[in-house]
Amino acid sequence: MLDQLTEARDVAQDKLAQAEIALLQAIAVAEVLREDVRKLSAAVAALKGEAVQPTDSAEPLEVATSGEPPAQKNIHEMSPEEFDKERLRKQRAKEKEQMADNPYANVSCGGCGALGSLFDTMHNTAGGPIRMTVCGKCNNQMMR
Repeated sequence: MLDQLTEARDVAQDKLAQAEIALLQAIAVAEVLREDVRKLSAAVAALKGEAVQPTDSAEPLEVATSGEPPAQKNIHEMSPEEFDKERLRKQRAKEKEQMADNPYANVSCGGCGALGSLFDTMHNTAGGPIRMTVCGKCNNQMMR
């Protein structure tokens, strides 16, 4: 009976840790999307001729003067190779920005070897909470 309860508790703690990891990842994605919405709202307001609301971001907004956003205008004029090159450039810039905020950006996972995919979490055990470093790609957990 004690063994079954202990096993059930351990399984529940593992599920809790996975849920907390998913929550942290969802919060990070939501923050990025909020920033995108702020930028797009400011761009729409600028194109309508309304006053642009200041944003919290450090990078300035690019406002088009021709009535069409520069990204849309350029996409239609690009060849498939140029479009792919631009897409990859933006993707690398976004990854670089995310890695700048990650204290484990230069640490690789011991399980899958992924660089920069680690983050901290607290794991509750019978002996008290334990600080764990978890990989976001393979869910490998390491005690710290």
